[in-house]
Amino acid sequence: LRRALVLPILNCGASLALEGDDRIAWARLSLGPVALVPFRACQAEAFLASRPANEEAFARAAEIAAGECQPRTSVLRASREYRLEVLPVLVRRGLARAAEQARARA
Repeated sequence: LRRALVLPILNCGASLALEGDDRIAWARLSLGPVALVPFRACQAEAFLASRPANEEAFARAAEIAAGECQPRTSVLRASREYRLEVLPVLVRRGLARAAEQARARA
């Protein structure tokens, strides 16, 4: 039997590749637990393709990603409202960090 259990409130995985002019060639966003199962935010990914890798694009993609989510209020995880408020921040930061890493690799 477990003596403890850790459940995430939110998580986001972000990865992207940049083209020579600092435009996004492709982006991948995975989110959880904001739906029945973890999933990729495909609408946000499609929005980012060919866009400049900047804060404005990341902010709009974060809004789109939040719209793709259906979190429930959970005693163990957090309220729906809290997760919908924090998710865009997490997505923006993840995309900014992914862009930073992509620039460093170039």
